Amino acid sequence: MARPGSSLLLRDIYDAALHPETWGEVMRSLCQLTEGVGGGYVVLSKRTNRVINTDGVGVSAGLAEAYMQHYWKSDPYWPAMHRADKQWLPLSTLKAELDLSHNEWYNDFICKLRVSELMRRRDSSPA
Repeated sequence: MARPGSSLLLRDIYDAALHPETWGEVMRSLCQLTEGVGGGYVVLSKRTNRVINTDGVGVSAGLAEAYMQHYWKSDPYWPAMHRADKQWLPLSTLKAELDLSHNEWYNDFICKLRVSELMRRRDSSPA
């Protein structure tokens, strides 16, 4: 059964695909709907596979620049995302598969934010 507001959120997600400036509001709505403390999005160039835009709300707010400039390079989700099209990939699953004890993204970015779990999903495939 769908949660109240999920139909409106789905409409807003489709609208944000056409109007990227509205992604922040979509992320706030998604956090509210899921009772999450923060959220963000990352846009990759299909041509170069590099981060071209990112933003966040809640606990993620203000960290987009640091992520874009530095941490995306050691983010272990990127290789994993190529196999997980349109499937949620929890951090707990990734941690079970990889040794993140020496990973800069995990230790200097995720742990310092006190994030115990996060979910990622890729919603389109590279061209």
